Amino acid sequence: MLRFESQCLADSHSRRCEQYETGALVRTLTAHTESLLAVAFSPDGRQLTSTSFALEVSVWDAETGALVRQFGQKVRTLKSHPIDIAFAAAFSSDAHLLAVDSFRAGGVLVTDVQTGIVVRALTETNGAETLAFSPDGLLLASGFDDGTVKVSDVQTGALIQTLTGHTKKVSSVVFSPGGLLLVSGSADMTVKIWRRGD
Repeated sequence: MLRFESQCLADSHSRRCEQYETGALVRTLTAHTESLLAVAFSPDGRQLTSTSFALEVSVWDAETGALVRQFGQKVRTLKSHPIDIAFAAAFSSDAHLLAVDSFRAGGVLVTDVQTGIVVRALTETNGAETLAFSPDGLLLASGFDDGTVKVSDVQTGALIQTLTGHTKKVSSVVFSPGGLLLVSGSADMTVKIWRRGD
């Protein structure tokens, strides 16, 4: 899985950051002990997160490559954080919150990036393949293997809506810049555009 931000490309297989215009390797980030599952930039491009089979989530300074925070089941400093295998991760638009899918917790955990404390558990979203915050940070969209897209209220943790229409796994979700539209991409080879409130 590849994600683009500014002039850097992040690769979840090799944990490398490359200049995609020149192909020059900028840096290699090392902290995980097992294969990575997901990488995501914060919207401001200042932070990068990576999740791995080693049951940990790392948050990096994208400019320097410094490890800012690491949490999860196998990280000694925050052992109580209930992260296990996490297939999806997304930052809120202000980069203060990080949503990570957690099978062990039975849903998506919304974590304060600075403290590592879980501020909300979205239990109706267990097994999410992809995540995206709305631009205002109030909603979280999640895509699933069964072809559904779920929209949750980040403040209350309540499931607001389940969108159906895809016939295979939803592999990508993203809100439009204004937050009025939600787009989902699926293994059924379709892209669906949903209007907020539909």
